[in-house]
Amino acid sequence: MFAYQLQTGHSFFVAYNQVSDDNYSALGIGSVGTRTPFRNAASAIVAKFQYLFNI
Repeated sequence: MFAYQLQTGHSFFVAYNQVSDDNYSALGIGSVGTRTPFRNAASAIVAKFQYLFNI
């Protein structure tokens, strides 16, 4: 995560999230050698800009 504060009340955030799956079958179903450790299951980049309006 990266965060930058411009002024009091004004901020910018960037975050990267990654979920891994080792494709493990507890029942032993599937052919031998199909296990792929740390396979990327999902990933996302999120950005947020926060601005405080002083009314």
